[in-house]
Amino acid sequence: QLIDQAASWDMPVILVIISGGPLDLSKYKDHKAISAILWMGYPGQMGGAAMADVLLGDVSPTGRLPQTFYTGDFVKAASITDMRMRPGTAGGGQV
Repeated sequence: QLIDQAASWDMPVILVIISGGPLDLSKYKDHKAISAILWMGYPGQMGGAAMADVLLGDVSPTGRLPQTFYTGDFVKAASITDMRMRPGTAGGGQV
């Protein structure tokens, strides 16, 4: 609700996510009021300074995410115990 409220203020919004794992952010991926999404994981002691450097344009992050952020639709279609990581009903073997 807070993100939706901030997005309604008619100002650019940068969504900063501080979490230990992936979240379904598909709702905000193409949102016209969300200018950017910055995922920081657990940033540690210097996280605030690092975030400020990124938001103020002093550095340009080019890292890669350590995990995949699947959409909610994918998670609903694929069982957590199915290691093929593709939605579908076919069992065993390759997809």
